[in-house]
Parts: sequence; structure tokens; C-alpha cells
Amino acid sequence: MNSASNPTSPTLIARLKERDAQGWERLATLYAPAVYEWARNAGLQACDAADLTQEVFQAVLMRIARFEYGAETPRFRAWLWGITRNKIRDHYRRNVKHPIAFGGDEAASRFAELPQRRSSQTDEYSPEKLTGGLARRALGLIQSDFSESTWQAFWLIAIEGLAGAEVAERLGMSVGAVYTAKSRVLSLLRRELGGLC
Repeated sequence: MNSASNPTSPTLIARLKERDAQGWERLATLYAPAVYEWARNAGLQACDAADLTQEVFQAVLMRIARFEYGAETPRFRAWLWGITRNKIRDHYRRNVKHPIAFGGDEAASRFAELPQRRSSQTDEYSPEKLTGGLARRALGLIQSDFSESTWQAFWLIAIEGLAGAEVAERLGMSVGAVYTAKSRVLSLLRRELGGLC
């Protein structure tokens, strides 16, 4: 397993601060789908959600130098969620100033109410509720660091929920080797996402 190709999250943040292209690509792979989904769940059209995702990552680029882990600092994903939420609010504020109001003044006034309603609704799509997708994307990034048998053992026991003995029999491994495989994959996953979740 090559630890240089799979940095821990603080290392990833350091790479982002150094404007490392591979670090930014890794960040986008992990988080662009979540940002896009947050925007769609806030009521944005697909093209607006895509534009907003780009705006969020531009803001991250501008602000990452000031991001520091610590007791006072939120986890990275919560920080990203805050930026996304503000960009969603900005989107609706811009549209309130220039609404396309079909139906006259009544439709325009209803449209003007959207930012308040939408911003409260987006809380149900907070980062804590979207961990599954992030974990799946991170698993996709680290899968190549393991042998096929290690990955299959992990997948069958951790994802499909099979018993250790059943996985061992199926793969021709010892039960201990199955649990070791699970532990190794989960350990790298935790390092990959440590502090980002």
C-alpha cells in the first residue's frame, strides 16, 4: 500500500493549500457530487446546481489557506457545507432581484419568499446525512491499493454483511484473514476521510 498516493485528510488539506493539482482532483472527486446534490435538494435546476458547484470550489480555493483544524474549527465537510449553504442563499438572492415572474406580482412575491423556505429545507441535507455517498467515493479511490482477495473479503463482510466464517469459506481464507482485510480497508478509509467528515 502506497501511503503517498493516499494521503490522510490533513495531508490532503496541506496539498490543497499548496495548490497541488492532484489534491484538488481528489477533493473534487470526493465532494463535487455532494455539493451538487445539496444544490439540487435546495431546489436549483441541474445547470444552476452545476454552476453553483463551481462557485463553491472557487470559494474553497480562495479560502483554503485560512482553514485550520482545531477545537474551534469545524470539520472540513461542515466548513464546505457552510460555503455551499451561503452560495445557495446568494443564488436565490440574485434571482429575487431579477426574477422571471410568470403570473404577475403574485407570482413574483411567492418567488421572493423562496430563499427563506429553501434555506431552512437545506438543513435536512446537511453533511451528516450525506456521508454514504462520500464514503462510497472514497472507497472507489482506495480500492486499487488492495489485492482483489483483500477487497472482496472487506466488501463481503463490511458492505454485504456476510458472516466472517461464510466469507472465509467462500474466498478460501482464514476467518482471521477476513477480519484483517476488513480492518486494513477501514483503517485506510478512516485516514482518507479523517477530519473531512
